[in-house]
Amino acid sequence: MALFAGDIRTSRKNLDTILYALLQVPNIHLAVVGDVETSPFPGLATSLGLEKRVHFFGLSSGYGSNHAFR
Repeated sequence: MALFAGDIRTSRKNLDTILYALLQVPNIHLAVVGDVETSPFPGLATSLGLEKRVHFFGLSSGYGSNHAFR
């Protein structure tokens, strides 16, 4: 299991590159934490056939991303 946490509303964090790389590594799951409501990446993961290995988790209001790592 790998973790990606960050702004997933745009491609500036290169999550698309990670999703394409997952096609080459069949035994890894990816947990993605970020704002999924306006993100193009859940759709990309589905179109690549990765929906069973890429798990999207939205942000909780009131908690910053650093809170999860303390």
